[in-house]
Amino acid sequence: HIFHARRELRITGTERGWKKKKKKKKKKKKKKKKKKKKKKKKKKKKKKKKKKKKKKKKKKKKKKKKKKKPISMKQSPKE
Repeated sequence: HIFHARRELRITGTERGWKKKKKKKKKKKKKKKKKKKKKKKKKKKKKKKKKKKKKKKKKKKKKKKKKKKPISMKQSPKE
């Protein structure tokens, strides 16, 4: 019986000098550093001059006016 009492004390962690169970610390994983690759320098190519194209002017479209419907076609107000 004494053994069980002690065990309880140990679990509850108390005045009678029993220490609480220590939690194990998780080890942190070290991240591996990636090696940087050296970039090769590219040779610059000479650019050819492009000929400029002449822009064509756009013609403006005329808006068509909507024809008004005759009164007879419209819904007459409800009486």
